[in-house]
Amino acid sequence: MSAYEFSALAVSCIGLVIAVLALSRRVQIWLLPSVVALLLLLVILPIHELERYRVWIIAGVLAAVALGVASGLLIRWLRNQPPTPITFFDVDSLVDGAHVEDKDIPMTISGSYSGQAKEIRVILQDASGRYYLQHPAVTMTSGGQWSATNVRPGKAITKVLFVQVGPVGKRFFDLMANSGSWGAFTYLPSNSCMIGSIAIDRQ
Repeated sequence: MSAYEFSALAVSCIGLVIAVLALSRRVQIWLLPSVVALLLLLVILPIHELERYRVWIIAGVLAAVALGVASGLLIRWLRNQPPTPITFFDVDSLVDGAHVEDKDIPMTISGSYSGQAKEIRVILQDASGRYYLQHPAVTMTSGGQWSATNVRPGKAITKVLFVQVGPVGKRFFDLMANSGSWGAFTYLPSNSCMIGSIAIDRQ
């Protein structure tokens, strides 16, 4: 491989890496058009030595961008898939239909599980189907036990939900918690998986 071919291959690889990183949001998205413009400028420069390899370089850059777009879309699709539920998840300290009084709040709910520990959030649901995030996330121990602290159901709450989340869901709920957004929301993240539900009486 000549020096020019090696340079063209390097340019193509750089374009691929930048495209993948930009589409997976690991670098700022504005870097992608900047780098592509720079590569195209390099391609169209009237340098005599590059005339022979111009078509090869153009093909390499286009292939790199195409592969980068495809890889980025694949990464986003995989991130939006629901996580594989843990093998077993059970609530021990709260029975279905339990009456919850003001003196019981904040609540600590605990139970057992089996399988690989996952990111699980407690979400409260009211009679209108609206959701309320509880914080912090469920604590999972290596001994197969879990606990959720600081659970605060209001008077209109009818259900305590246990929701397993993937990367997208984790970012969604972390952002809510970090910004102090404790109000109602109407949908769960696309890659969430409900693994438990307990009805409560707070009327």
